[in-house]
Amino acid sequence: MANNFEARISGTALVGNNLAARLAGVRSDALYARILFLFLGLPGVILAVFLTLSIAASGQDRLLNEQALLRVRGASVSQILKFEAMEAVIAGAGGVLLGIAMTLAVAAVSSTLVAVAGIKIISRSPIAEELKNL
Repeated sequence: MANNFEARISGTALVGNNLAARLAGVRSDALYARILFLFLGLPGVILAVFLTLSIAASGQDRLLNEQALLRVRGASVSQILKFEAMEAVIAGAGGVLLGIAMTLAVAAVSSTLVAVAGIKIISRSPIAEELKNL
């Protein structure tokens, strides 16, 4: 009696494997993300490196002139290095603050536009679906 079911469906039953199908979908999504990074992200990184190097090289003459002037006026090498370090810290902090301000502004504008337009954001990510179910 226990094997009656197995005997009746022998060769005709279809077994579904939802986990394997979901993992295959996630695997293809991960491959797609890698390809997108390769073709979209990597050129952006290379461009950013070249842009940074060109900007640094363009200010080199000014920097050398300032350092020579400070040396003529009696500044030591350690003082000049402190000035350069302070300049870098101030520029970095300014860039971070400007980036945060721009991010908050874009987030505020985009959330306002989404609210005004009545757009409902739909995510088809399996992770997002799992989070909704919690």
